[in-house]
Amino acid sequence: MSAASRVLYLRIALIVIGLIFIFGIYPLSIIWPSGWAWGEGHSHYLMMIIGIYATLGVFLLMASRDPDAPANNPYIAGPDLVSWVTNLAMHTELKTRHLSLTLPR
Repeated sequence: MSAASRVLYLRIALIVIGLIFIFGIYPLSIIWPSGWAWGEGHSHYLMMIIGIYATLGVFLLMASRDPDAPANNPYIAGPDLVSWVTNLAMHTELKTRHLSLTLPR
């Protein structure tokens, strides 16, 4: 794969994921409420999640202008870091409280 095609695919991925983060989280909360909108009615949690993901989406769109620029590395690595930290926090919560996940059969 040439460097030009790699940058093109990276730009496409950054734009698609950025747009999903900006415009896709709220529809997901309607389609799959148990995964995003915990509880009934107005949720401060949901507004926080939408705000965080929309902000990350804006940064990804900013980074898509020139993905190879060193100044854009934090914009690309930031959402990935947030994902890892969130996963670590959820894993720690599961282990410390001895919670179990139940999957539908």
